[in-house]
Amino acid sequence: MSNGESMAEAMAALEEMFQSIVATSKHQQRLKSGTFWEKLKVEKRTPQRVKQVNDWFQERHVVVNLRRPHSMLELVNHTFGTEDKNDWIILSLVQPSPVTAVPEPNKCPQGAIRPFPEEWFTTIERRIFASEADVECLFAFKLFEHLGYQLSDFAFQHTVPIRAGRKERSKKADMVLFDGENHVPNHALIDVETKNPANDITDYDIGQAASYANWLKTPYYVLTNGKIVKVFLVMAGCPDVLRMSFQRPELRQKWDELLNLVGRKPVVAFKESRSKSV
Repeated sequence: MSNGESMAEAMAALEEMFQSIVATSKHQQRLKSGTFWEKLKVEKRTPQRVKQVNDWFQERHVVVNLRRPHSMLELVNHTFGTEDKNDWIILSLVQPSPVTAVPEPNKCPQGAIRPFPEEWFTTIERRIFASEADVECLFAFKLFEHLGYQLSDFAFQHTVPIRAGRKERSKKADMVLFDGENHVPNHALIDVETKNPANDITDYDIGQAASYANWLKTPYYVLTNGKIVKVFLVMAGCPDVLRMSFQRPELRQKWDELLNLVGRKPVVAFKESRSKSV
């Protein structure tokens, strides 16, 4: 069989997967890696073939996430195609982010509350954080301030009522961003959990943030230890989707994508669209 025939079969299988994702209420499908590549009839995962598959999904706004068995910790994006046959491939159809005009250097992006922080990228890249409090105050707060959130949107150590059966207990979310000063679930936008820079982000940390986001009804949650930033889309009833994961030195490079994803205006619009679709 020629490479052309093989790729044609793979494209047909991809189209079948895509239609299955569209048909599900949550727009998500999960397959073991071995099953996924077998469906595509791909015996050898060459870099070129993996890129073709990944590009195909990206063009259709399908996010590809990888997950170890029995784990909530997402594998980094560049491992797609090299994952173990027993790893999960999670395919999620997501709403395209609204297009925001790319700001000129030192100009204010739409919705921001101060001049575009060009010099901040250099400063923040070199800064050393000594504690979780440093990460929260010197990094996470300033990050979302530059993404357009205003002081009235921030709630620190926000109480999250978590119910288990008949029991209810309260937890404290590190930072929650709201649409204005009315800090209730209908206005909740993003749960932000900050961690000590000496520690890695674990399965437990992700599960905790996911739980808070579920009870707060935020469409996104973000975790950072000052070294890495992870942005998750809440899927409600399906595995949440890792939309972005990057190191702090990559912030300038990732800024436009981050602004379009979790900037204040895009998140407010996304929250409203979700509310209308329920």
